[in-house]
Amino acid sequence: MVQKDEFKLFSKERIRNPYGIYTKMRREEPICQYMDPQNETSIWYLTRFDDVHDVLKDDKRFVSDRRNVSTEISEKKLVKDKYERVIQNHLATKDPPDHTRLRDLTKKVLTPELADELESFVQETSNQLIDKVESKGKMDLIEDYAIPVPLSVIGKLLGVPATDHNKFRRWTQVYVDPSQSRKFKKQIGEFTSWARKKVAERQAEPQDDLITYLIQARESGEILDEDELLSMMFLMLLAGHDTTTNLIANGTLILLRYPDLWEKLKDDPTLMDTAVEELLRFESPVQGATVRYASEDVNIRGHLIKRGDKVQVMMGAANYDPEQFHLPEELDLSRKPNRHMAFGHGIHFCLGAPFGRMEGRVALNTLIQRIPNLRLAVSEEKLKWNPSIYIRGLSKLPVAWNK
Repeated sequence: MVQKDEFKLFSKERIRNPYGIYTKMRREEPICQYMDPQNETSIWYLTRFDDVHDVLKDDKRFVSDRRNVSTEISEKKLVKDKYERVIQNHLATKDPPDHTRLRDLTKKVLTPELADELESFVQETSNQLIDKVESKGKMDLIEDYAIPVPLSVIGKLLGVPATDHNKFRRWTQVYVDPSQSRKFKKQIGEFTSWARKKVAERQAEPQDDLITYLIQARESGEILDEDELLSMMFLMLLAGHDTTTNLIANGTLILLRYPDLWEKLKDDPTLMDTAVEELLRFESPVQGATVRYASEDVNIRGHLIKRGDKVQVMMGAANYDPEQFHLPEELDLSRKPNRHMAFGHGIHFCLGAPFGRMEGRVALNTLIQRIPNLRLAVSEEKLKWNPSIYIRGLSKLPVAWNK
């Protein structure tokens, strides 16, 4: 039976702090069916760690491409228009063998070794950004720091100039922020024109970047059609900066709540590796995975999820499950083991995880060392969170310090 919003999952209260709501859902009804307010279809929400883990791992019974559930669903219903088609043909929306083909292509270049090679670039970028604002004694940490750090990295990987970077944020926000939906066609249309122009440029003059790599993969016989090529470029823009932006900003806010832990990290930067893992768990940038579809009738804890039903696993809720994490509401920067779900699980585990971890570690360490007396410039109650149920991030984070 489809629930009314008794847990306030779609409320302003959830936007401010979802974790109390998740706790109530896990205790009272960890598997529940809601009406999705965006498209008025029912969807199952799962909040226990074990259930989230099992669904993400089971890519046979819970698929990402609805066409693998029913051959009767028309392409027109699946993909509303050419704009949506451009951003819905990447590896996160596909199942094997298409997913395997696209993932194998991507993981050949997005390697942990490449992330290590980029660390000095991220360090230099972080220092340059702080150099620009240090004498001012204040900044919007998101606009002036948390956004440009990962944007610089994805810009470098794609081989595009800094003048294009601000466009990336504008284009991807219509995908993650429900309040931007009216701008969807305009922004995705701009992205499509830009991407096709970049593809034409690389075809005429190849470079050592990801765009050229994808083009050459297509031309060498590893099938990658135009929609997939453009969609993979969009995914790299989105996953390459938005989640890392939120890791840096969310992490900063959390550490400002705990001055003793801020000081601990200032005194011993080597603690930042495990600290980043705990920050990812404690305030996950991605709260919910991309939707799955049951490919057959599945019974989970007495709930019959029928073939074709939409299933949404909430990683942000799983990361607070006391059955998995000891005292989950406590911030423990030395927590081990820490099997959080911030990067997902299974075949869709985030390929960019080594980059996000490295960028978060370097950016946060640099901020703490360079501006040790950082503080919030407004009361925390005045901060505004993104209204999305699936993405956890702030719109602004005003901070200040003694010059």
